Amino acid sequence: MQRRYRAFISYSWADKAWGDWLHRSLELYRTPAALVGRETPLGPVPRGLHPIFKDREEEAAGGGIGEAIEAAMGASDFLIVVCSPRSAKSKWVNREVAWFKTHKPRGKVLALVVEGEPGASLSPNGAGEECFPATLLYTVDENLQPTDHLEDPPLAADARKEGDGKRLAKLKIAAALLGVGLDDLVKRDDRRRAIRRRWAMAGMGAVSASMTALAWVAMDQRDHAVAMQAQAEAQRDQAESLVEYMIGDLTETLQQEVQLKVLGDMATRAREYYQVQMDLEMDDEALSRRVRVLDLLSSIEQDLGNIDVSSDLARQSLVASQELIERHPQDPEHLHTHLLVLRGLGSLAFEVDDIDGAETRFRQALIVAEELQSVEPENVEWEAEQGVLLANIGVMQFKNNDFSEAIPMLEQAVAVKRAAIEHAHSKRQAHYDLAVILQWLSKANLNILETERAKQNNQEEFEHVQTILSNNPKYIAARRRLALNKIIRAEILYFDGAVNEAIPVVTSAVHGLEQLVQEDPAHTGNVLALLEAKLVAGEIALASEDFERASGIIKDAQLLIGKLEAVDADRVDWSGVMKGKTMLLQRRISAGLETDLTRCAAALNNLDGESERLINLSRSNPKNLRLAQVAAETQLLRGDGLVMDGLADKAMAAWETSLAILKRPLGDVFPLDFRSQRLRRELEARLAQNNPDTAVQLTACAQSI
Repeated sequence: MQRRYRAFISYSWADKAWGDWLHRSLELYRTPAALVGRETPLGPVPRGLHPIFKDREEEAAGGGIGEAIEAAMGASDFLIVVCSPRSAKSKWVNREVAWFKTHKPRGKVLALVVEGEPGASLSPNGAGEECFPATLLYTVDENLQPTDHLEDPPLAADARKEGDGKRLAKLKIAAALLGVGLDDLVKRDDRRRAIRRRWAMAGMGAVSASMTALAWVAMDQRDHAVAMQAQAEAQRDQAESLVEYMIGDLTETLQQEVQLKVLGDMATRAREYYQVQMDLEMDDEALSRRVRVLDLLSSIEQDLGNIDVSSDLARQSLVASQELIERHPQDPEHLHTHLLVLRGLGSLAFEVDDIDGAETRFRQALIVAEELQSVEPENVEWEAEQGVLLANIGVMQFKNNDFSEAIPMLEQAVAVKRAAIEHAHSKRQAHYDLAVILQWLSKANLNILETERAKQNNQEEFEHVQTILSNNPKYIAARRRLALNKIIRAEILYFDGAVNEAIPVVTSAVHGLEQLVQEDPAHTGNVLALLEAKLVAGEIALASEDFERASGIIKDAQLLIGKLEAVDADRVDWSGVMKGKTMLLQRRISAGLETDLTRCAAALNNLDGESERLINLSRSNPKNLRLAQVAAETQLLRGDGLVMDGLADKAMAAWETSLAILKRPLGDVFPLDFRSQRLRRELEARLAQNNPDTAVQLTACAQSI
């Protein structure tokens, strides 16, 4: 069952601050009590406008509208377009407007002007100021393209200071979504604001009247009422302060000040708010709003990289969500909100490498998903949620190197996701989710040397990605997924000894990712995937003794490392695994190009600093198998350089250290995967040579590569 939305917000990524403000304003809007339940052409007036759909995570997802976005628009009663010169030029906003106009009744498109001038393009030299997308100004054809026929402009609210301003613009949009007159909302909003201003005086008047009218025996009750009124007043004032700050002042801060100021301001406001609110009784609506506001604050802090603050806010949201569940244990909306909060806490734990904590949260969320299925067995969305959580748990077990547990869990997730495809509202998303899980399963099987199963997983993943691309060949996420699939296929072939077959596969992956990076150079995911492909290609070129090609590949990889470090120099996957592998391949290539033993030794020397850095990173991340492999290999090559310099004893110590590093992630047990086993064989062969002369012969340059 597709969740219904009051409205879908369409906006350009450049207007994200406005999109966020509008989303928060409408999600937190509370309908005046006198209007709730009134019959309108849209049906009875609801208590609020929640939920509102807003999505811009994959704006550059190709030329077409994604099925997930189509499903959300199809489930939305209205489309709200945030209008600016930037959105007017956005092909994504134009296509969303066109899709909505061709699939929904007239009058369901609303506009919020934030910058520029509506219809400016109709005047000479006014195109640069136009804020309405062409598909909003003109009728559209069956291909979702604007025609030459002008249309009547939609209802527009003007949030600019010289226009309606934010408050009135918000009320105009809310009135349209509720189906009531603007005057009704404005008058009642004015009345509500006036009541808040007079609250203290009204309270004092009530107390004074009580003192003259009540007998002495009622004074105790009066005092209690005054105390309760003071609490309610503090609660209302603090709550209104926070909400008004979030939807008013905060937006200005986001646009004008640095993010650190935002962090400090929000943290202070949130503490003041919840210090007052913590012990107060709240009705369902207020408690539900608390969950949403805390979750919103947590998301903002997570985006800013403040994981500790984000986690604390998420835990507060969890407490409020839990209370809602205790009040209404079988309410699907509250259960789903609770599931999302738990899943968010799991993701936050994963970000700080708390793998066990993440798995615990995902398991708690899985219990809620199972409860949702029992409450609404006909809702296929809950089955899909269960599949995602099973996969998340499997990935956590994979990260803990517990492959015997990870593989059955991932296989179960695959089975659930396969069954869910038939009933999925978004077939593309269902195929994509299944492809991601199959890739993790393929990796897990590779780590226990089940190469045939890994091949089967890889092939099935390939088929699901191809299904997506056959309907939308420009879909960026699927194109990246196809390249990742080819990288693993090339690795499987390489591990099986089919080096010549692996070369064209990994070359194809590199070319596909180079195109994606060219299209969007700032997309870190594409850069990281291209780096991964380059390193596999370099390793395969080295194995085929094509040193010139391998050398060129590594130079490209070093440039990509620089790009990633400019984003986050401390991320272990980049600064440790990727940078370490790049350096190791470069050293092996340099050694492979030398025929003189002295120069070969020089190529392998000077690894002390880098080796120590990687060993320290590995100690700090003891379960990171890939990092352990890189750190162990630096010690292997360092030992080779030492023995060539006649320092056999130091070389033996380096190789012993290498073996110890390699066993650490699995608790002093050698991993079974191909890379670890290859390293183990090389190390044990070196350590078996007790005669330094023999060791020197063993570690000649040809052996070092």
